[in-house]
Amino acid sequence: MYTLELHKPFVLLLGPKVVDTHVYRCFTPEDHRKSGDQHAHELSSGTVHWFRDLSSKCRGNLIVGEFSAALNPNSYPPGCNDGEKDRQRRVFLRAELDMFEECCAGWFFWTYKKQEGWDAGWDLRNARLADIFPSFVGKRPYDGPVPSLHEREGAKNGALGNVFLV
Repeated sequence: MYTLELHKPFVLLLGPKVVDTHVYRCFTPEDHRKSGDQHAHELSSGTVHWFRDLSSKCRGNLIVGEFSAALNPNSYPPGCNDGEKDRQRRVFLRAELDMFEECCAGWFFWTYKKQEGWDAGWDLRNARLADIFPSFVGKRPYDGPVPSLHEREGAKNGALGNVFLV
């Protein structure tokens, strides 16, 4: 089984690089026993420390090349309705995104569109339609006062004064 923990020494030795990891919480028997709420708590209270450490060791050049909002069917209690399944996926995905935004240089959701059928855990379009995947991710746009033309010109001239032009 591949684990990033075993490869940290190589990450430290090899100079500039990007470390790509894939994050899923639905395949192991241990994953099957945890609800979306439990997975989210584990991500935000434990796994995030490991991600911070790894990101620091590879100088922030960590990406998550695959992840999803999928939970194993056994993660839901018997008789769980679709609304509760979506809520658990939403909480779980939010915890993943918060961790990735803090610790990673980028991430890629698997997959944009499955070939057939509804699947809000694996299909980004379905996850967005079900409000599991948020409508906005990443840095928020600046919403402060817009600087005047005079202020922008002053900032530009100040910055250019510190640059050697060829």
